[in-house]
Amino acid sequence: MLVNSSTRTAVSALVSATSVVAVSDGITSKSAAVTSGPVEGAKSSGFGSLLAPTTAGNLLNLITEMPSSDNSAKSLTPRQWLAHSMTLAANSPEELPQARQPNYYSQADLDTIKAVTGYNLVVMNGATAVVDDQGNLPSPDIAKKVSLLAATIEGNRAAGAFTGEVTLAYLDDVFAQFTAAKEPLPSEWLDNALHYLQGTNGPSNAA
Repeated sequence: MLVNSSTRTAVSALVSATSVVAVSDGITSKSAAVTSGPVEGAKSSGFGSLLAPTTAGNLLNLITEMPSSDNSAKSLTPRQWLAHSMTLAANSPEELPQARQPNYYSQADLDTIKAVTGYNLVVMNGATAVVDDQGNLPSPDIAKKVSLLAATIEGNRAAGAFTGEVTLAYLDDVFAQFTAAKEPLPSEWLDNALHYLQGTNGPSNAA
């Protein structure tokens, strides 16, 4: 395989749930070591500190559902809470995470995760949310698997396990490592990756 033993170590750590902490109805935050240095070929763009898949137009329309009153977070529905969080992130003066900072994802990372899993990973103000195009949360099991896949990509990139964008060869290795860790990801996700990445990526650049 093209990904070295650091990937296996990272997957084992993720499966043990030591690096992903669920908070507030599907919003997650993640702690990780911050190092310096660019990641060649992996770019991020967004509004303020909000980044979402390019196919998440319907999801971003949820911002219009944000309550006009200053309701407490406890009184908001999950969709309103998400809309509120996205609005704050879009208007934030803070920039999106940069390469090798926690929760750094390229635009292509989020597009790939969406194409592979069918769910949006939304990055906002240092947190992430896993939702469908209507802002609904997936089942806890699916949310966990999407978050684990996303955190593996983010962690491997931060550790320098690969450069450029995610490739099929890289994902094939990641799926194999989750299977070995007895936390297999849905097999249809790898089929989705095959169909999607064959049309978006060139030769593998995994290290």
